[in-house]
Amino acid sequence: MAHPLSTISKIRSANKKAGHYFFSPNTMRSFNSKAYGIIKTTKAGAFFITSEEIEHSDGSKEPKMYKVRFCHLSGIIDTKEMGFKTYEEAKICLNLLN
Repeated sequence: MAHPLSTISKIRSANKKAGHYFFSPNTMRSFNSKAYGIIKTTKAGAFFITSEEIEHSDGSKEPKMYKVRFCHLSGIIDTKEMGFKTYEEAKICLNLLN
C-alpha cells in the first residue's frame, strides 16, 4: 500500500486539506520557493526538501537556501533542518533523518 504522503502532490493536498497555505501560488511566489520530488516517508509523515530565495523590496536577493521539511500525516508542515547552501547538502541530511 502506498504511503499517503509519498509524493509532493500528496503533501500539497494534505496541507491544503488541513487549511494551510504552504504551497499556495502566492506563498511559493513570495519566497521564490520550490519543492523537490525526493520524499522520505516515515510512520508519522514525510520529509522533503524546499528551496527559497528571498527578494527584498529594493530588488536585492538573499542567497538561495535549501531546507528539509516534514509534513505530518495531518498536513501540517514543520522545518526540520535549514540553511543548506546546496541541494546536495540538504539531500544528505534528508537521507540521514528517521
